[in-house]
Amino acid sequence: MPMSIEPEPYRLRISGFDRSQERWIGTLLTLANGRLGVRGELELAGSRSNACFLSGLYNNIPLWRRELVMLPTVSNVYLPYHFDIIDRGSVERLLDMRRGLLVTRAGIGRSIEYYSENAVHRRRKNLFMQRIRLTSDSEDVVILPIENPLNPFLYGYTYTEHLSRERLVFSDNILRVFYRLRDADTMLEVRMMVDPGASSQLDRLVTRDSAGFIIRGRGLDVKRYVEFYIHREGAKGDLEEIVREEIPDWASLLSEHMDSWSRLWDEIGLEIDGSDRLAGSITFYTYHLLQLIDDDGEELMIPARGLHGIGYRGHIFWDTDLYLLPFLTFLYPRAMRGVLSFRCRTLEKAIQYARETGYRGARYPWESVDDGYESTPRYYPVDLDRCKCIDILTGEQEIHVTGDIAFSVLFYYNVTGDEEFMKRCGFRILIETARYWASRVEYDAGKDAYVIRNVIGPDEYHVGVDNNFFTNLIAKYNLKAAFNLVINALKNDEKLLEHLGVSLEEVMEWGRIAEKISLGRERDGVIEEFEGFFDIQADGKVVERGAKRVGVSKQADVVLALLLKEIVEGVEPEILRKNYEYYLERTTHESSLSLPIFATVAIMLGIDERLELFSRVLETDLGNMYGNTHDGFHVAAAGGIWYAILFGLLGIRLRNGELVYHPRRSGDLRLAVNINYRGNRIRISTL
Repeated sequence: MPMSIEPEPYRLRISGFDRSQERWIGTLLTLANGRLGVRGELELAGSRSNACFLSGLYNNIPLWRRELVMLPTVSNVYLPYHFDIIDRGSVERLLDMRRGLLVTRAGIGRSIEYYSENAVHRRRKNLFMQRIRLTSDSEDVVILPIENPLNPFLYGYTYTEHLSRERLVFSDNILRVFYRLRDADTMLEVRMMVDPGASSQLDRLVTRDSAGFIIRGRGLDVKRYVEFYIHREGAKGDLEEIVREEIPDWASLLSEHMDSWSRLWDEIGLEIDGSDRLAGSITFYTYHLLQLIDDDGEELMIPARGLHGIGYRGHIFWDTDLYLLPFLTFLYPRAMRGVLSFRCRTLEKAIQYARETGYRGARYPWESVDDGYESTPRYYPVDLDRCKCIDILTGEQEIHVTGDIAFSVLFYYNVTGDEEFMKRCGFRILIETARYWASRVEYDAGKDAYVIRNVIGPDEYHVGVDNNFFTNLIAKYNLKAAFNLVINALKNDEKLLEHLGVSLEEVMEWGRIAEKISLGRERDGVIEEFEGFFDIQADGKVVERGAKRVGVSKQADVVLALLLKEIVEGVEPEILRKNYEYYLERTTHESSLSLPIFATVAIMLGIDERLELFSRVLETDLGNMYGNTHDGFHVAAAGGIWYAILFGLLGIRLRNGELVYHPRRSGDLRLAVNINYRGNRIRISTL
């Protein structure tokens, strides 16, 4: 059946069905509320990858240490007497982003019509809702199961069983399934209540790997409500507590959910003037970012692939802190505070990590999970038959994440003026991360500069390099920020040093290092990505050394560093242009984090290909550009789209502690949005 994907303003319409593409579509149609995510494969296709995720629910696993747990599939619907629904029927799905609703319509043969509405409730964080209508000329049967999950481990050859089903409890039209997390004293309860509708018959279903209800009737109108509960050993509460017997009010719950989404969109005030596809694409990525916000949580753990899939095993990278920074800070600052609060909670683990690796202060892990420990695998199997593996050194050498977090703390503080957060934790993060850099740098007498050796920068093609420009610049900002904040605060609080546990000598050392940290060479305004990068070029072309590419970058590195500098400090336009042009020719954009940064700089500079680059970014997930959207949503790319909007189109900058902005039109793209600055809401528009 031919398939088409059509983004429209606040809508995504998918017509047709192609089983080979369904895991990709399942990511595009994922529903989430910041705590619960439910993938959106066609519920009639029987996909067992149509799983659910709870934010922060991790479990132990070989190789990756811990991973996000795939929860039971709760959205699948089986119509046992209609096997031709996929091959011969017509299918159309509509993701209504304004209301947070997924609507599916399918025709079966000539006389049967299927209709469903799915929602993950935005206010009731543990609730998935589904309504199913089936019309036909005869009595029909619908099966609604809860199906046991299996996390794929390696290439789909092996699986990890995190959840062990312990028991079932039926009570009229309520089913409670209890699972034990294998490596933790934790129970998961999946509670399903079914409203079978008038004059329908309800039967129980129990198999080895699923349980649920069978509904028989004519003109079926069935409602399913599924709730997820975590029971931890030692916590208060009785697993056998009495469950309410009343059937929920579908209309009231749905109205509450849709009103919540409507208020959120109104608060942001996003207006886009452009083609339907352009407007629809921007709202699509914005919607999926908003789905990752938990309004009620104190902290926010956002994996690199969201709550949309098991990509990167649900680990948390610098993507969350740096790439979501402008979107969350300006549009939903409470959520950015939640992201940083996760870093607050895991600060002691970062201090321990620095100590274990021979340094002072706090070193944050390259790949984080709920407990804050480093979870980057040391190797990865690439050929199971021959037992071949590749070394993964990012956990050891890609240390810029520590500076990225510090940069985010300072940016958040400058935009929001959140003194309470800084006193509670922000100050300490900046101080402990500055301590790390002060112990990580080495003084090079020949250069009369502080250097940082043996690192991996954002460009991950080059391993074990010295003086990566991005890493050194982010370390410089970290040290400088900690120095300035402490020195300025001392003017009003003479006991601050004692309170923070630092000496004046230590603080002054941060200032000295920041001033003399090496930022490498320049050649005609072009900044060297790392020490020796210029030397591995041959007449400006990429050269080969063995099987390894050198002189080419995986993703934005120098250009990203200059973009951050431009946002908070300023960069000469000619320098920005020269580096953009030089590195654009030498970057493969193999990472989804790359194109958004180049597109942002292109819009800033008014370069001809700016909208072409921006349009390519919009195809990251909608066009499955990297062929791996089935593993989850590309969170950083979506955040990068908002770099282009906020810093490119709207021209936002921070200058000397003040917000400035110079909106500009770019081709056919015009938009307006509400941003937050120091407790005030400001509308900025290019319309």
